Amino acid sequence: MQEEHQEKIQNNNSENTIQTIEGHIENEMIITIEREQVDKNERIIGFPLVLSNELLVMSKIVDFHDEGFVVIRVQDITDAYSKEHDVFYEEICIKEGLKGKVDESPIKEAMDFASVLRQLLNYNKFISIQCEFEDNELYYSIGRISSIEADAVHFDNFDKMGVWEDDKRLIPLNKISLVGIGDYYSSIFHKYLASE
Repeated sequence: MQEEHQEKIQNNNSENTIQTIEGHIENEMIITIEREQVDKNERIIGFPLVLSNELLVMSKIVDFHDEGFVVIRVQDITDAYSKEHDVFYEEICIKEGLKGKVDESPIKEAMDFASVLRQLLNYNKFISIQCEFEDNELYYSIGRISSIEADAVHFDNFDKMGVWEDDKRLIPLNKISLVGIGDYYSSIFHKYLASE
């Protein structure tokens, strides 16, 4: 199943898409990213920051609101673009201070998820890890990194009731499709759970 997914994405992930992302990084412009095989209705909008062969790091903006940063797999990207009306949206986001926020990204390089998670080991807030092609409890995890192995991350996770799980989750790095950092949801949980 995963191989089929990767093959479809590689066919869709053209050199033009990569060049578009690179151009938006160089010109510090807002971009819209689609990952059709993940969610046909979701579009990630923000300033792209770091692009490697495997990953894209970008700020995430929802309705002019700062939603932190996301790290996604390049293989999942089916389209990347900005449209004429995005110029006005971008102007407002810049006036709201969202372009300056990109300097606060804790991720400076993104060769693979192991390197990203190592940079977040001492991150003082919660993060989320998503395994969007899995149909088990690893689909969405929120909490903090405990340790990282060569092929997996040990993760302290809590549930929707704010109860920490007794056992650390062992999440295989090759199952991760998205890491979320500094979003409103995890920030609010951090506010009330950080001392526990």
